[in-house]
Amino acid sequence: MPKMIFTDKEEATFLRSQKGQPLLMDRAGYLYCANRKTDKRIYWKCQNFRKKNCKARALTEGFFVTKKSGFHTHQPNPGYSGEKDSSEWPQATIHV
Repeated sequence: MPKMIFTDKEEATFLRSQKGQPLLMDRAGYLYCANRKTDKRIYWKCQNFRKKNCKARALTEGFFVTKKSGFHTHQPNPGYSGEKDSSEWPQATIHV
């Protein structure tokens, strides 16, 4: 299957999981967990990468999703009730 790459810039929505871990939600409602970070970028992988073998990935720079790649193997997360927290992110408090 070909790898799909999206480069449409969108504003990032950052959340915290129930365990306090950083999450990214895209505009379709998919959740990503932080995978690694550099000085300017945070690399995210789908929250269901193990459970559903989902290979979807995202990249944020500052408060924007700048790149998404891969296809999700599942439906979006309906009505996620995690804690919204985008005040001081992205780089300052995300520890990978």
